[in-house]
Amino acid sequence: MAEHPSLWDLAHRRRSVRQVLPAAVSDETIERILEIARWTPSSYNSQPWHIVVVRERLAELWDVIEAAGRQARAGRPVEKFLERLNGYRGASAVFFIFLDRAIVDEQVRITTYAPAERVESWARESVGMLQYALWLAVVDAGLAASLHHFDSEEEAICRFLEIPYPRFRLMGTMPVGLPAHEVPVPGRRPLNEIASFERWHPPAADAS
Repeated sequence: MAEHPSLWDLAHRRRSVRQVLPAAVSDETIERILEIARWTPSSYNSQPWHIVVVRERLAELWDVIEAAGRQARAGRPVEKFLERLNGYRGASAVFFIFLDRAIVDEQVRITTYAPAERVESWARESVGMLQYALWLAVVDAGLAASLHHFDSEEEAICRFLEIPYPRFRLMGTMPVGLPAHEVPVPGRRPLNEIASFERWHPPAADAS
């Protein structure tokens, strides 16, 4: 059995790669990525998500998104949007991550000890964990990705994917391929600024 990188390695190798090139991605690789994501924890084990994987209709998909993006930005500059979109056109697979409102609404209905907005936030937090698990699984497969939000293009994407809207809300899009170029290591705040032990402590620079 092939050895896989440790979680430490995956977390440190993950980058937001917004320009990807085609890669040979097998069915087995896609299934392994999805299987890892399937075990993401969620509030009440509700698993309030659905992932649509597109591989065969990518050229048409990007054209649909471009048309919707141009329409949403009528009268405004589109260059930055098109630059980002063109970086994704080399993807070999795209994961569309949806929040299933039917599951969330049912959880709101049966939860009596917390207000609806808290139950909603727990569901969204669960999808956030799913996205990270999916991303690390992509890195584990030797591939690269980034997480993009096509808010203005959401309804057009749902029509293209034939997924019921607004029951399903698009939470993130992950184009997957090989990195077109090396991405610099991103900066991170030092550990003593983001974590405390036993009680909160201000960072040393802020202490007086």
